[in-house]
Amino acid sequence: MVLSQRAPSRARRSLRFAVAALAFEMFLLGVPASVAPRWFFDVFPLGRGWVAGHGPFNQHAVADFGYAYLGLGVVLAWAAFQPGRLLCRVAAAGATVANLPHLLFHLTHPGDLSFGDNLVQAALLVTAVLVGVAGVGVSYLPWPAGEEWDRER
Repeated sequence: MVLSQRAPSRARRSLRFAVAALAFEMFLLGVPASVAPRWFFDVFPLGRGWVAGHGPFNQHAVADFGYAYLGLGVVLAWAAFQPGRLLCRVAAAGATVANLPHLLFHLTHPGDLSFGDNLVQAALLVTAVLVGVAGVGVSYLPWPAGEEWDRER
């Protein structure tokens, strides 16, 4: 069987899914925060105003958050579409480093949000952290012998 025609291993598919999901998260937050910082502050998500519940509006800070998430989203998307074990590992680690302090902040600063909003927000952030950690972990699994991904690139 020709190497390029082989089905990717379960570990490889899982890792690609993890970095693609993390890229989606980064773009979901990064695009509106960078393009429409005031809207993102007041409305995100779905009119709930999660950002507004944590202090006064600062256009520079909200836009910079968006730009950082867009940049990380590009790296994650690249890893999903041009996968290499090392690139996926580093991208997933970067997303985890961004999401973990974000989670810890929201767990310790409930702001003016309802219990339900805080609960949903925490659940989404926990999920993002777990997907990142899982992505890093899966990148260390052994690949089937001869699979293209076996080499670090």
